Amino acid sequence: MRNLPVTKRVLSAICTVLFLPLLLNICKPVPAHGALLAPEVEFLGSEKIKSSKETIGFVVKANPGTLDPAKTVILLDGAEVNSIWDQTTKVVRWTPSVPLQSRNYTATLKLTNTDGSVYGFDASFTILPGFEFTGSLPWPNPCRETTINFRYTMTSVPENIWIRIYDLSENLILKRELTPGDGIQEFAWDKCFESGEIVPYGSYYYVLEATNYDGTSTRTTGRFTLLPR
Repeated sequence: MRNLPVTKRVLSAICTVLFLPLLLNICKPVPAHGALLAPEVEFLGSEKIKSSKETIGFVVKANPGTLDPAKTVILLDGAEVNSIWDQTTKVVRWTPSVPLQSRNYTATLKLTNTDGSVYGFDASFTILPGFEFTGSLPWPNPCRETTINFRYTMTSVPENIWIRIYDLSENLILKRELTPGDGIQEFAWDKCFESGEIVPYGSYYYVLEATNYDGTSTRTTGRFTLLPR
């Protein structure tokens, strides 16, 4: 090329710039006829989930050569769940019909393409233990009624939950195991000892404690007053 006239060298450089990308593209490997490329999949969710009924899902990104899947299935710890495939958004999602326990889970998307090829995509997440309280706990406070109510909202389902009531001298007045559940829960106390006798009016405090499946526990305490009717 050193001995070529200037004009020919310029033309040669122009041809190289124009046609080299085309040649490289022609030489790029392509999938065999009828074969589909493995799709890209993204987990729609967080590694730490506070709600035991939060929707989880996967979005199937459209790669070149990837057709719409013939079948999509979500497995939770290996067991198939009732998931829904949205053709428009390319999202397959599942919402628990019952609250999940607070622990670690593995969600798997099993995707079957129209050519029969099967792909699996795993994602791990954790349902966080714990609960929060809403409204006045307990209510009414101070209380002149025959019962006093302890209302709280569970954000996940613990293994068990207990309420203990003490007087100000730390004598145990009541110990009761409550039913674990999600959403708004309520326990009505008739202001009686375990023996059935009515407790004296005065100030008391409660301890509401939940133990989770992973061995951790969460508690809240508070003070209330019982008045004579």
